[in-house]
Amino acid sequence: MIKEVIKMKNRMVKIIAVTIPLLMLLSVPSFGNQAPIVNMEVSKNILYPNEQFWANISIEGNVTSGSNINIFYDPSILKVIQLPTNAYHTDGKISVLLASPGNMSIVFQAIGIGNTTIHMHANISSYIFDENQSISVIPFPNHIMFEPPAIEANINTYFEVNVSINATQEWNLTNFNITYDPEILTLENYSLGDTLNNFSTINEVDGTIICNLIANEKTSGKTNLITLKFYGKKAGISNLVIYNASLFNGTNPLKFDIINGKVEVIAVSLYFTPDYSIVYMATGRPSQFGISLFINSLIPIQLVHLFISFDPSLLNATIENGNAFDNFTSTIDNSTGVIQITALNFTKNGILANITFSTLQGGIANIYVSSVTAIDKNFTTVYTHNENATVEILIDDIPPTTT
Repeated sequence: MIKEVIKMKNRMVKIIAVTIPLLMLLSVPSFGNQAPIVNMEVSKNILYPNEQFWANISIEGNVTSGSNINIFYDPSILKVIQLPTNAYHTDGKISVLLASPGNMSIVFQAIGIGNTTIHMHANISSYIFDENQSISVIPFPNHIMFEPPAIEANINTYFEVNVSINATQEWNLTNFNITYDPEILTLENYSLGDTLNNFSTINEVDGTIICNLIANEKTSGKTNLITLKFYGKKAGISNLVIYNASLFNGTNPLKFDIINGKVEVIAVSLYFTPDYSIVYMATGRPSQFGISLFINSLIPIQLVHLFISFDPSLLNATIENGNAFDNFTSTIDNSTGVIQITALNFTKNGILANITFSTLQGGIANIYVSSVTAIDKNFTTVYTHNENATVEILIDDIPPTTT
């Protein structure tokens, strides 16, 4: 009896000895077939315009053929700066085919103001994952800007432009540089806002102004920082650019944006009168209307050569000399919609050319002045300010009422 009990215990020990390792083997996960895990995170959720951030996507576990990830975003608020090498991109959607686990990063830049969402939809080994990340692009709290931002000034005249700050936060120190084109503009003088102390330097040869301004006390709201008085000495366009700028409240740097400016110094202007017309025609029955190209020159000029272009599917043209030049020649190609004019011996400001157009069908036709060459009395090319025209052709097939 005792021997039978001992034999039974031995058999049980053997069974346990075999069973426990087997159970342990079955309980160990098979990493080669691990269910996938997909996560998306972003480096920041709140940012200012032009700031960049990254979205990182991590993929773990088993990835089978045909696995893919799609990222959806609002292209009016966000711009893609950098993509994974195997990504396919159209505005608002990024698609990536996957062959293995890993990490991928996408760099975005904020280009618009508003709240938006980056949505990830992933199909990994037949597992579906959806995740959202909220992004808010908020306006800058402070603005340093030229006022007005765009100026048209006649040659040989003086004008002023302000550099102002509009701040929602208190500040007491700002540093910035200004650059302008010294070939076109001469800086005559400048004056500071009433509550500012000046530590500034001017380089008229390079067209740079270095401003280091300290407010008498911390302030917010609208403040004029500096007023610049320029003289327009040459026709052309000079950009007014603020760079290397900073803004502080004590020692704390503040966020801000910059609104740059532009000055157009005008010596010769070319413009159409009228610059906008509405013309009616019946189907198959052309109407005619006239438009004049005027020239206004503040300096003596010898020659003007230019092209006028229009839509030949909507208009045909004829042309005749105005009263501004003694010598006038022109050619018209109605098949391409191009008029070429050469005028010599400028006599006075006024009409350079009178153009009569015939309508062919309804539509909106723009009339452009382009490739202008103006030569002054010193046989130097002069920049010209050009303005275009638009005509709206409406179809009116309703016969007039009779009584």
